[in-house]
Amino acid sequence: MGSNGNKDSISNDTIGKVITCKAAVAYGLGQPLVVEDIRVDPPQKMELRIRVLFTSICHTDLTYWRGQDEAQRIYPRIFGHEASG
Repeated sequence: MGSNGNKDSISNDTIGKVITCKAAVAYGLGQPLVVEDIRVDPPQKMELRIRVLFTSICHTDLTYWRGQDEAQRIYPRIFGHEASG
């Protein structure tokens, strides 16, 4: 809940701090995604932190997960850059 009591606002409590959130992590080509808690560093210069409520896996993510693009075979990896919320 945000500092003003509004559940939709972002809390000032996390400014400049490491946070923990859920992520679906891929550890290798075609392996099942593992939902786990990850630590996220505070934003650096020219970055910002947003609250993501929903995300999806797009065709590009599937291509990388299947290993069809050799240049993108970097693991562990967190997919889901098409966010909303």
